[in-house]
Amino acid sequence: MTALVTISDAEAPQGVRLPTESDVTIYPESLNNGRGVYAPSALDLAGELSGTGVVARPWHELADCEISSEREPVTAAILSVALGIVSSAGWEAIKRVLRRRSRDDRVSLTIGWRDGTAERWIRVDGPADAVAEAIDRLPR
Repeated sequence: MTALVTISDAEAPQGVRLPTESDVTIYPESLNNGRGVYAPSALDLAGELSGTGVVARPWHELADCEISSEREPVTAAILSVALGIVSSAGWEAIKRVLRRRSRDDRVSLTIGWRDGTAERWIRVDGPADAVAEAIDRLPR
C-alpha cells in the first residue's frame, strides 16, 4: 500500500524571500513585535539539518527568536514547518532527516525554492518517509 502524500501550491510566508546565505532557512510560525516565534520542533529540525553538514538556520537572528510557549507533547508525531531550500545539499539533508523519522511520523512542510528565476512554494503533507520520496521527484 502506497502512503498518501498531498502536494499543493502554497504562498510564501508573508514578508520573506529565499535567502542565499544558508542551504536551508526555517521560517517562523508567527511574529511577535518583529521577533520570529518558532515551534520547538522547527528549531530542533534546524539542529538536525545542521548535523548533516549543511547550513540551516532560522529566518531571524537567534537574538530575535522566541520559542513558542505552546510546547508540543513529547509524543507528538507531526512536524509542521516552512522551509526555504536554496542548495542541492539542502535538498539532500531534508530528505535524509525525513527518512530517519518513524514511519508513523506525519509531516506538513511548506517548501520554497528557486525554479529558474522565479520562486516556487508548495505544501507537502504525509508520512515522513513518503514526503521524502515525493520531494525527491520534484522538478528543481
